[in-house]
Amino acid sequence: MAYRIMIIGSSCSGKTTLGRRLGQTLDVKHIDLDDLNWLPNWQASTKEDLRRKIKEEIRDIDSWVITGGYSQTWDITMPLATHVIFPDLPYPILLWRLLVRTFRRVRKKEKCCGDNVETLSNFLSKDSLVIWQIKNFKSKKERFETLKAKPYNPDTKFLRFKRIRDVQTVIDAL
Repeated sequence: MAYRIMIIGSSCSGKTTLGRRLGQTLDVKHIDLDDLNWLPNWQASTKEDLRRKIKEEIRDIDSWVITGGYSQTWDITMPLATHVIFPDLPYPILLWRLLVRTFRRVRKKEKCCGDNVETLSNFLSKDSLVIWQIKNFKSKKERFETLKAKPYNPDTKFLRFKRIRDVQTVIDAL
């Protein structure tokens, strides 16, 4: 069976970790849209360039797992998706994970989103991921419900989980 899985949701909901795990379990390519989108020095790709990169990544392959929302690209990926997974964790857990992850990345100078490094000044800026998450948390849920009600492809299966321990249930459901 061909698997074309989209994992969408809030920051720190475990999308990338789940995507990597599914890619390994299913032996399919994992594509992280944050890595495609973010250029050096936190410069975002243009919409057109991101769309081109996605098309290149999925060209000539039958199965993939894509992590990341980027709804401006859904018309490329969602019609092909066999599954859409939405990790819907409680907000306090997401915020805690975001803070822990950010401070770990800052302290260890871990690369993320391509070859970028998070800094305290990023964390404290008006473009902070924490501020972005606060503003967008509710809309992520609404987008998923809208997508589920009016899918790009009527054959797409939608999976939602609210607890980390449900990840194995999601994997088993595939």
